[in-house]
Amino acid sequence: APATRLARTVPLASPSHSRLFAEGGRDKRPEDASASDPNPGGLSEWSTGSDDGDSPSNSGGFLDTLQAWAQSPEGRGDIQTYFFSLTLALVLRVAIIEPRYIPSLSMYPTFDVGDQLAVEKVTKRLRPFERREVVVFNPPQAFKDIVGSSRTGKEALIKRIVAVGGDEVEVKNGGRLYV
Repeated sequence: APATRLARTVPLASPSHSRLFAEGGRDKRPEDASASDPNPGGLSEWSTGSDDGDSPSNSGGFLDTLQAWAQSPEGRGDIQTYFFSLTLALVLRVAIIEPRYIPSLSMYPTFDVGDQLAVEKVTKRLRPFERREVVVFNPPQAFKDIVGSSRTGKEALIKRIVAVGGDEVEVKNGGRLYV
């Protein structure tokens, strides 16, 4: 024989709920309580349901339930919210900001291995680069040829600008850089 369960809903915030526990588990609600039901559409009286999957709420499969939800006003609102959020996230990721991580010690001590960055992509289109700025860029083909195929094609370089156009750069005194 299938197991049968009894269910009764009692809203957690209702005055009758606190009265239920204060008076030894007996519900002393007045008969006209349905006029101010804080849980409209919910179960207000005892109902039976079986665990064998034959109840009306379980008669369809997962896809039927999903389709019914998608056609409901609540489901449509949720779907619109999900797609709007996804679209906004993709636009931000492609056009404005991009997450990056530091894979090596080449920028130490400014950045350590494993540090995560949010790289902003708009400023480079609005003004020229300045000295001491940290930039992220795709390496030129000559760099890829020298390094070889050990690096992936999508890996960008993260470096600091030490000089801009018109600056004279010299390396002297054992490897010190002078601008």
